[in-house]
Order: sequence, then C-alpha cells, then structure tokens
Amino acid sequence: MNRQIEYSPTLNDKCFPLIEVDENVVTVKLFMDVFDGDAVEHKAGGLPPLGYNYANNVSGHTVMTRHNLHINEGQTYEIFNGDIWADDTEKQGRWFKFVGGAQIKRSEDKKYVQFRTTVFDRNMEDPSEGYEVGRPETPEWIDCSFWSFDYSFSGMNFFSPYNLLLETKSSRMSGMRHEARQNFVFKPVQTQHIEGKTYYSTSEFSKRIGGMFLFDKDDDFRNASWFVKTYGTPNDVDASYYKPEGDIADSLWRRNDQLLVNYRTLPNPAIHLQMPEIVQRDALVKGKISLIDISDQLLMENGDIFITDGVQESNIDINWPSDYIDSNTKEAVNSYVYNKDVTVYIKTDSGYISKNKVNLINGKGEFYFRALDLQIDDEAEIKIGFKTFSNVLSHKIKVNSGSMGSQ
Repeated sequence: MNRQIEYSPTLNDKCFPLIEVDENVVTVKLFMDVFDGDAVEHKAGGLPPLGYNYANNVSGHTVMTRHNLHINEGQTYEIFNGDIWADDTEKQGRWFKFVGGAQIKRSEDKKYVQFRTTVFDRNMEDPSEGYEVGRPETPEWIDCSFWSFDYSFSGMNFFSPYNLLLETKSSRMSGMRHEARQNFVFKPVQTQHIEGKTYYSTSEFSKRIGGMFLFDKDDDFRNASWFVKTYGTPNDVDASYYKPEGDIADSLWRRNDQLLVNYRTLPNPAIHLQMPEIVQRDALVKGKISLIDISDQLLMENGDIFITDGVQESNIDINWPSDYIDSNTKEAVNSYVYNKDVTVYIKTDSGYISKNKVNLINGKGEFYFRALDLQIDDEAEIKIGFKTFSNVLSHKIKVNSGSMGSQ
C-alpha cells in the first residue's frame, strides 16, 4: 500500500521533530532553536554565548538515547550544537534544546498499548506516575487510525498521542477545524533578549506537530505514513526549513501544504463490492467485499471534511486500473487484493443487511442483503467503510418486480 511521508513548513516557532520508529514503538521528540538565526554567528564546532549550559557529549546525551523520554533534572536546561545532524547544513552551528517528546509503545503480542509523554525529573520518587496511559484492548487502538502528536508551546511539552479520526468521526470536524478549536494563544512569552532584540514564543496552547497514519493496527510501525509540520514559510516554495530528523530517509519527505492543513488524502486501500444492481422484492442477494491495493492511488475527498459517519456530501474519486476485475467472474483479481485481516462496517438506508460488521480474512468477506418490505422501483444505498473512515464505497441496488406481495 502506498506510504506517504509528507511535511509542511508552516510552524512559526523555529523547531523540528526527530522521529524514532521501530516495529512496536514510535517516539517523536521536538527540538527548538535556542537563538534566532541572525542573533548568533553560526559555525560548526562553535560555542554558545556565556551563561548557557551545553552538552559536550551530545551523542551520549540522554536526550539522544533512542526512545528515551525521561530527562534527568541536571540535563533539563542543556543545549547542544546542531553539528550532530551532519547531513543538514541548516542545522550546522545552531544551538538546540530538547523541549519534549511523546511516544506510542505496543507490546510484542499486539494487545497492550502505552501512550507516554516526556517526564522532566524533579527529584520525584516516581516521576513516571500519571504519564503512562494504556491497557489491553485500548478502545481507540483500532484499524485505520491517525495518531496525532500535539504540542503545547505554552506548556513546552507534548499532549498524550490520540486517535484524531475517532474524534472527528463524532464531531464531523475537519482536521484543521479540530486543531483550531483546541488551540488558543496565551500572552506571548519572552524567550530571549540578545543584542537588543527580544524574541517570543508563539505560546500556542495546542499545535499539531505530526501524525502517524496506521491502517492495520497490528502492522509494523515502520510501514506507517507520516504527516509532519516544521518551521518555515508556506508562501515561499524555496524557503529553507528545519527538516525532520530520525529514522525516515530524507529522500522520502515530500512537501504537501494542503494535505497537512486538512488531511484530505490518506493511503487507505480501496474497496470493491461484487453485488447485483437489481433485486426482486424480498429477494436475498450476496455481496462480496475485497480490499484493493492500488499502490499509486489515494482515496481523496472533495471538500474540507473527513469521510466520517453522518457526512453525506463526501465524494471519493479513485482512478481504478482497467484490469483489477476478472471479466468473467466480476470478482477482484487476487493480485490486486490487499491481504489484511481487518473489519469493515456496512450500512443501508433501506432494506435489510445480514451483518453491519464484517471481519475480512486476507482482504475478503461477504454479507447478504434482502429487499425486505420495499416497493418496486425503490432504491437502496449500501455504504461500506472502516470504523473511523466510513463511506469509502457506495453501491445502489434497485428493486424490480417480484413474486411476493403487490405494489
């Protein structure tokens, strides 16, 4: 399935995320540029102004320890040189400070999930208390989920990661509206005063730094898609930006400002339904469902809203390949079937369906529809989708004359 690695340089604060990804754990760490680009002379191997604690051994620093979120008290205020990211000339000679991280950790048996944020050790006996949330079969840990990593520039730490699609499903909000609703700006906080210049943080309460889209909740996290915001100017195509660091290759990142605003495309598999378009009154017909993996295609909605339950105006356009259906059987060709065990949800505006939830095995499943108590020329609309990303497919079936009853 097509994997998206997208970024948008649209943040006002000079920061960038570092993403560490393994099979069952993902950590997002945020680093802030301590000084404005014009305030301090930047050169590789340089020293910061007097009065700042800086780390000599950056590579061995606890901040750089893989998936570590527990920061010792003495290291809370340390800054270090961007030379550690030798492949990025934008960071050379700049001084950065770790300002928080968030993590999703899944047990090896796929049954237990933890959501964690940074613990700044203040000599507490148990500094981790209250920062780890999770239990077996966590309700929001489901297929087709977008895990949002939101940051507070007023509190200087991450919120606990959460399933954005589950929240927009109930509220019917767009991703942009959801983020704006949670955010508000505190009184600007002065961060630096250097050479007669005063610098402020945006002090935004909640800003989405990034998101991980995982279609199969049991899949390797390294197969997930990523959507990340960095510092930059959206109107300047050639503007320099603080690109993300970490385990995702630089060559994979693509700029996509519109996607990061409204999350208008997600790399879901498409759904094919083999089912008649005409049915007799009270007759029973079978529907065969197949997940279709079109590697170069994405589901896209026309509008500023997610494809969610209750949203009628969603309209999905897919450029189907010409050979994905067997011309004789009308079934999906196996080479296009996405072999995943996932659950799809079915609903109809009239008639009767045998199941409103079908567990697909190796990307295939079936259900039955009966034109129960419908009149001739009535038309039923059947919709199929995922729990938080519904109405992926719509199929209309019209009632024809039958042997039972009269019109």
